[in-house]
Amino acid sequence: MITLKPILMKRQLFLLLLLVSVCGSAYAQQVIDNPFIDRTNASNVIITKVELLEDATVLHITAMNPPNRWIKFSSKTFLKDCNSPQRYRLLKCDGYPFDKEHYMSKGRQDFKMYFEPLSPSVMKFDFIEGYEVGAFRISGVEIRNTLVIDNLLPSITIDVAPGQTIEIPAATLKKLKKNQKMVIRGLGK
Repeated sequence: MITLKPILMKRQLFLLLLLVSVCGSAYAQQVIDNPFIDRTNASNVIITKVELLEDATVLHITAMNPPNRWIKFSSKTFLKDCNSPQRYRLLKCDGYPFDKEHYMSKGRQDFKMYFEPLSPSVMKFDFIEGYEVGAFRISGVEIRNTLVIDNLLPSITIDVAPGQTIEIPAATLKKLKKNQKMVIRGLGK
């Protein structure tokens, strides 16, 4: 006579292990395509994707400049939690040299920056190259669902120095949702 109890228990154990495995890997990796941002002083630098991995936070970045013009990123670039002083240091970069002028032959460069893994409590972070004049800063990069009150959508804000001319990339404009606004403000003298 065959008993079904051990077979059912093995099947239940297998399903439980499978479920734990799937849930664990789902938590371990999260991908945010075209994350919303609060403001930027770098309209030619776009974060196209954020990957939250167990061992790193990966930013997929597109930098744009007219052909044969240069762009430069500092190796001291870091991420900062918007709600705490916690910083996450840069680990490495694929497809871009740091601390030197990089001439963009085609006017566009895609690359990845790897940072220390963000804490699960981080909802928004700032991408900060530095605080000196000319350093790139992208503030309020949203990586978690947040409560939207009264259906108000966040705006995209671009800071512009007096007399500065900016070009807003099409990818930034595509991020705007219906009834969302873009704010362009001057920094003053």
